Amino acid sequence: MTAIERNAAGKHRASRRSVDSAKNTLLNATRGELLERLEERIEDARVRWEAELDGYRMRAEEILGTRGKAYRGARRDLEEAKPWQNVPCASWSRC
Repeated sequence: MTAIERNAAGKHRASRRSVDSAKNTLLNATRGELLERLEERIEDARVRWEAELDGYRMRAEEILGTRGKAYRGARRDLEEAKPWQNVPCASWSRC
């Protein structure tokens, strides 16, 4: 191998190392950016999920409230009807 070839081969290896180093730096930066974006998207999804859960929770509380009112009303109607349970139908005005 001549001196020119050795010099060219050395420069080629050096430039190859430089390219590999730049490539690795770029890949690491890209991975970091991807991880950062992924973390942001996960946080956004968590916030949306919690908002949806709050909406479902509020709706469930509303349903429970209306069902509770209906239950209490039915219970009151039942208590009011108990005195009439032994009265024969002929004495009712709507029979």
